[in-house]
Amino acid sequence: WAPSEQVILEHYRKVAEATNLGILVYNNYFASQVDIPIPTLRKLSQIDNIVALKENTAVLGKLIQVVEAVRDELTVISGLGERHEPYASFIGTKGFVSSLANFAPRISLEIYETEKAGKYEEAKRLHSQLMPLFKLVWWRGDGDSSRYISYVKE
Repeated sequence: WAPSEQVILEHYRKVAEATNLGILVYNNYFASQVDIPIPTLRKLSQIDNIVALKENTAVLGKLIQVVEAVRDELTVISGLGERHEPYASFIGTKGFVSSLANFAPRISLEIYETEKAGKYEEAKRLHSQLMPLFKLVWWRGDGDSSRYISYVKE
């Protein structure tokens, strides 16, 4: 079951009305079976208490469009970890959620710190060190990296 725009908006409105806390919208196609369209993200950004977006798109071009569309209203973080770095940082995301940090925390932190310092060439070099892990964890095609991450941690 894929929720409609109306269902998505109503869900977040009800959550926002029930709390004073800041709310992060999690756009994760793999979990919800819907990639929230940019016009819907814009509508969500107008709801009080919605302050951030964890964007899990695998398409860098869409991430660029999302950041451009909501950057004034929402803090956007990349939900695909280092996969889009340092490019995601360069276009305006404020961070990333890393699954690779479970077993390569030092490199993940270094990528984040070099990006924040504007050292994108260094961040690209660090990113390239993670390529073997990306191939193992992400490029399986099933969208579920959790079992591979658990395997690598063992």
